[in-house]
Amino acid sequence: MDSTAFARISRKKALKDLAAFNISWRLFFLIFLLSLSVLGIAYAAEGAATAIISRFFPTLSQGMTYAVPLCVTLLCIWFLLAPLWRGVCALLLHRFLFGETDFGLVFYFFSHRKRYAFSLRKSLRAFVRLTLLFLLTAVGAGLGTAVGNWLLLSGQPAVALLVGMLSLAFIILLCLVFSMWGADSFLMDAAFLSSPLLSYRQLQALSARKMKRGRRALYRLNFSFLPLWILSVVLLGVPLVFFIPYYITARSRLAAVLIRN
Repeated sequence: MDSTAFARISRKKALKDLAAFNISWRLFFLIFLLSLSVLGIAYAAEGAATAIISRFFPTLSQGMTYAVPLCVTLLCIWFLLAPLWRGVCALLLHRFLFGETDFGLVFYFFSHRKRYAFSLRKSLRAFVRLTLLFLLTAVGAGLGTAVGNWLLLSGQPAVALLVGMLSLAFIILLCLVFSMWGADSFLMDAAFLSSPLLSYRQLQALSARKMKRGRRALYRLNFSFLPLWILSVVLLGVPLVFFIPYYITARSRLAAVLIRN
């Protein structure tokens, strides 16, 4: 069977899974709590940092008032919320891999040092990848805009248009490269649940090897959800109540299928 067919099958079965397991509202509730936790940590860190800096370090610049709470928020997300998110993913993966639903798996990555280290390392890798993508995209767009404006002021609109097209092509190429980088680690969670004794490097190699055939299926699945993401933005996020559990369930089912093939 063509690997891209797995994406279509996973998406169809995800709807049946949500109805059969009756976990749609529970998944959304867990994700909603994680989102509120991020906002709560950010608010508390900003308030505490502002009070401490204004009291004991009044000479520090205004930028430090924002940089310190940002760093504290990111550290809290990394050490506390990232393992919880991995646990939510493990909950679904465990169901599709072993046929059991255990909500205690939400705290699975806090239960052992190796599991906790795995969640931290994988989350840090994803954060670095996303940060690099944003930085390089911003640099490419900024340079393209600056050069294009200079060429327009110099009376060279054709060259300015060419520079703009090259900048757009550069950004698209960046997105493709980083999506391939992220796709290679897509199966690491499923591999960790299936073979917990493997090292992080072995899990990474196993995922990359499996995704040589499964990369197209992942791209097709993500692309098929693009209209729903756009609809969610247009409707001010209201469809996310249903859409987010549907999306992560489909991705988890696809991961369970790919890790077995």
